[in-house]
Amino acid sequence: AGVCVEDGEKPPSEVARALKKYGWSSIGSQFIPGYGASSNSDDLWRVFFDDNFLCTQKEKNPGARALLGHQSLGSFVVSCMERSTGQDRPISRKEVADLIMRRQQGLDAERINLEAEKQTERMALFDQLGAQRVDLKPPEA
Repeated sequence: AGVCVEDGEKPPSEVARALKKYGWSSIGSQFIPGYGASSNSDDLWRVFFDDNFLCTQKEKNPGARALLGHQSLGSFVVSCMERSTGQDRPISRKEVADLIMRRQQGLDAERINLEAEKQTERMALFDQLGAQRVDLKPPEA
């Protein structure tokens, strides 16, 4: 989920501020694997980023790479929402650093695996409903 602004449309002020501050062209976000809606935790960790970062950003971000598990370029903003209130809560740099260290040390493997299992279960339910999956892989040459 991200923020979509059509060409010529003026974004909300907080979006415009983030676009300017971080040099982003578009805002995207995702929950950190193992800390999303499928987790058992009250803390739902999420990152915001330039949704076009692979094309527009050049600087590698090893902290974001550790959190997301794939190539990450440019600035990322980390937030934490409390499931019980549905509101973002204040977080410290130490909490973010601890989260990155947990990822780098492999201590979140069980969380990530649990989320993957729940996703597989949800996809099986879609299959039972007759939903058709779309493969987004490019055609073979």
